[in-house]
Amino acid sequence: MIYLDDQNLIHQAMHMDGVYHVDVEQSEPKVKGVLLDGIKIQHVMFCDTNKGYLVKHKQAVDGSLIVENGALIYEIKAGRVEVVLSVMEKQTD
Repeated sequence: MIYLDDQNLIHQAMHMDGVYHVDVEQSEPKVKGVLLDGIKIQHVMFCDTNKGYLVKHKQAVDGSLIVENGALIYEIKAGRVEVVLSVMEKQTD
């Protein structure tokens, strides 16, 4: 089992373009989703579009999150990582 240095991941997300962490507030536009090789990935907690990897909560075949000894299990996936941003729509009066 590996342990993640979450503070380091948060620091990267705060200071590097193309790096996102679920606990770091984003200004507009906000992250709407994360794609790995064109496929939408759920439960992503961190991603780096520059280096091409993401960290997500590991899921069982039925889609439930895997917990071991009371802690969520994470997995690292590599590939072409893309972040889909929400676009603010202009409202007309």
